[in-house]
Amino acid sequence: NIDKDDMDMGLQDARRLSAGSLTSIQNESMRMVHAFFQPQPKVKFVYKGGDDMRQDQLVIQLIGLIDRLFKRVNLDLRLTPFKVISTSRNDGMMEFVDGALTISKILKDYGKNIQQFFRQHHPAPAPAKYGINPEVMETFIRSSAGYCVITFVLAIGDRHLENLMIKPTGHLLHIDFGWIFGRDPKPWPSPMRLIPQMVAAMGGSESEDYARFKLYCCQAYHIMRSNAKLICNLLSLMADADIKDLSVEQDPAAVILKVQDRLRLDLVDAASAEAFLIDRLDESVSGIAPRVADLVHSFAVSMRG
Repeated sequence: NIDKDDMDMGLQDARRLSAGSLTSIQNESMRMVHAFFQPQPKVKFVYKGGDDMRQDQLVIQLIGLIDRLFKRVNLDLRLTPFKVISTSRNDGMMEFVDGALTISKILKDYGKNIQQFFRQHHPAPAPAKYGINPEVMETFIRSSAGYCVITFVLAIGDRHLENLMIKPTGHLLHIDFGWIFGRDPKPWPSPMRLIPQMVAAMGGSESEDYARFKLYCCQAYHIMRSNAKLICNLLSLMADADIKDLSVEQDPAAVILKVQDRLRLDLVDAASAEAFLIDRLDESVSGIAPRVADLVHSFAVSMRG
């Protein structure tokens, strides 16, 4: 039997808990209402007509997911998963990344020296390395590593220097995902787009900064390998979405096999996986075909201009 005094005390406790919960809910509701009416930062969008933006939207969503996987284990590679909205099969909108310049323009305007671009926008006095704000350099190293690994695993194609951009803050990012999952309009593409000028901006291939870049690459690669099932399952779920390079021009099962092959799930030890990735980095820096393709692309662009 329950004593009457115990029952009264229990009812009092319940009332207090109920009142406390109600107050908490009211406070949270007021916070949400207040946040809703606060001024929001303006976002610029670029309208693209005649393009199927669904493929770009898929890649950006994958980059956003992978970025969250990195951050879940405290690896912030300072990626820029800008917004892409597909409004139909023939048009859509892409967020304008304010301040970002293509690498081709940076190399043209700053004497083929990415460090000079950073120095102009974020100089720092000695003893700062390179005369650049260290936070800018760290952002460049981290974001370069993140995009190198992601674009390699997803086999993003058509990586000419108009499709790679850098912000004055050091954030490197990729745009225009019209060729993915191993499809590329140019022959003999490199595994990932890592040009000698990017390595030079990190202090050269023997520098501590470049060694840290490779470490970030390996960490990112291990995280993606450990989440391979999630990534491949998401691609499988998108198989019926009629996305060109996933299920129209290619068999979705073959695409998933390509991704698994680049993740080298057959390698059971971390050291072998790291050695495989480092080899791909070295191959990308020394590749001749992408440099020739860049010259051809630059000539074609200048002729159109």
